[in-house]
Amino acid sequence: MAHTRYCDTTTIDPQTAPGEDFYQYAVGGWQSRNPIPDAYPVWSSFHALRVEVEKTMRAVILRAAAAPRRTPEQQKVVDLYKSGLHPSRNRRGSAPLDALLERIDAITTEEEFARAVAECHAMGVRAFFTPFVEPDEKRTDVMALYLYQGGLTLPERTYYCSRAAAYTRVRRAYRELFTHMGTYVPRTKQPAFLRDVLQTERTLAIHSRERAALRDVHKQYNKMTVAQLRRIVPSFDFVTYFRAQGVTPPRTVIVGQPEYMRAFSALCAKTSLRQRKRYLAWRTIVTVAPYLSEDIARTHFAFFGTVLSGTPVMRERWKRVVSATDAAVGEALGAMWCAEHFSSRAKRRAEAMVQQILSTFGERIRELPWMEVKTKRRALRKLSAITVKIGYPETPKTYDTLVIDPSDFFGNMIRAHQWHHARDMERIGAPTDRTRWEMTAPTVNAYYHPSDNTIVFPAGILQWPFFHEDADVAINYGGIGTIIAHEISHAFDDQGSQCDARGNLNNWWTARDRARFRALTKRVIAQFDAYEALPGLFVNGALTVGENIADLGGLAVAYDALCRTGVAMDKRGPDGFTRAQRFFLAYALTEATNIREEYLRQIVVTDPHAPARFRVNGPVTQIDAWYDAFHVTPTDTMYRSPRERISIW
Repeated sequence: MAHTRYCDTTTIDPQTAPGEDFYQYAVGGWQSRNPIPDAYPVWSSFHALRVEVEKTMRAVILRAAAAPRRTPEQQKVVDLYKSGLHPSRNRRGSAPLDALLERIDAITTEEEFARAVAECHAMGVRAFFTPFVEPDEKRTDVMALYLYQGGLTLPERTYYCSRAAAYTRVRRAYRELFTHMGTYVPRTKQPAFLRDVLQTERTLAIHSRERAALRDVHKQYNKMTVAQLRRIVPSFDFVTYFRAQGVTPPRTVIVGQPEYMRAFSALCAKTSLRQRKRYLAWRTIVTVAPYLSEDIARTHFAFFGTVLSGTPVMRERWKRVVSATDAAVGEALGAMWCAEHFSSRAKRRAEAMVQQILSTFGERIRELPWMEVKTKRRALRKLSAITVKIGYPETPKTYDTLVIDPSDFFGNMIRAHQWHHARDMERIGAPTDRTRWEMTAPTVNAYYHPSDNTIVFPAGILQWPFFHEDADVAINYGGIGTIIAHEISHAFDDQGSQCDARGNLNNWWTARDRARFRALTKRVIAQFDAYEALPGLFVNGALTVGENIADLGGLAVAYDALCRTGVAMDKRGPDGFTRAQRFFLAYALTEATNIREEYLRQIVVTDPHAPARFRVNGPVTQIDAWYDAFHVTPTDTMYRSPRERISIW
């Protein structure tokens, strides 16, 4: 991916005025030059960079494979990659699945059923409910076990419950998947098998909370003893379940959605073991199908890739194997990749930007007109406590106890899931390790963790077009700078703002300031509720509010941070743009996207991020500097009067 110090003017649509549709103006040229490749449901600047990183990851693996010597960790990376391309994978067909299904078939008691559910969870099969281990949200120095709703094959409850034609078509195709998969696993073609699975999934879907409701962090925090858990889920043997995970039953668990767990208990009481076994078998089949032969993987893709997302063809096999290798042994692969593709100079430049943006955020908090001094002090305390992680873990994980066979891709992926799951289960009740990473170093993404009060920027995203150590400062601040400020803003969004400096759920606001913040948040929700993604399908402002607050804060804070560097904002460069203009154009480029209708429909109901167009056009219209930079006036379509503009952070 070619780097230029200034704006690439080919990304622009000169036929569109900035004030009419800034997104189209800023990235219309990019969109016309970047049609969606057949193997993707969406193509964006993020995806383009991911493909470049993917290529370099493969090259790193192949160089290690050709080297005369390798460390044990490098050997595991090489062997896992080799196993994904090994000829035996196709020869075995569905045979590796047989043993898993036989164990499910052999279940005759509720105790064995509980053990089987535990074994499926350890293999990465989401069935009935989802366990995970995270810091206790009200006591973040200790790790806790969470039990959340989960176990649907379709993306979200809307796909089971909506009568809209688009979802009816998906359900019809979903039924056909059972027949297609029956070519390799005959049981799935049986009408009784289909009926039992669909009845189970519909029951789980009906009792699942909608995505927007899951944003209420207090309603998802229901701490109880195992005895209390057993009282609301009397029909499932949790004692056996915990023991099968290899852990002593914990003293307490945190249940995300008690009514869902009650419904799960009722389902266990009202349905036969045979029905639940069929559901468990199906969830296992669709989870592990991508690790089996290519024809089975293609059958799986025909529904999950083509029907659900509109993607015509699968990604090349080596790309899927690189992704699997990153998922399984990513910290070992990340260390190899960073040694070649992330310089210490780039790390220092990124660290300096983060500190500049944190400092600017602090100054903006001090200057907020709507917040009282008492709340400002607490906000600043939280800001100063944020931990910053850049590039890669200082001490990567070691995989010495993970068995990798260069000819057994299926077994490797199952064992990798079990290995990671076992490590998670071992952490229940243990002190929180705040040095851990939840993304691997080559990941083209970033995150804020509210319970750790940590922002993380992997080396993968610290690449062009988001960042380059030699790019013009306005390009870097409009690119990675807005992403950095976005992640910091998550510490103060609708969810993050409810956690204190240590990440604990703890109200540090005065009542008056909290009410003011909620009023501003409601305005953001209303703004995004009005955006129509497809005819009749509107953005869910309540679902996307956290990301929208972070986008708005990220843009405003990053621009302010750029101004505070002292550079001349009105100085034009060789690209013909001022620094102010380059900043906003670089921001738009971070969201440059082409997307298939099927996938757009899916993300509108499942993704906490608004579609890309609104992530650009929504925030820029709130920033006074954008109007000045592009001479946007009241006669322009996108103009908002100063009184209508929303400023939170």
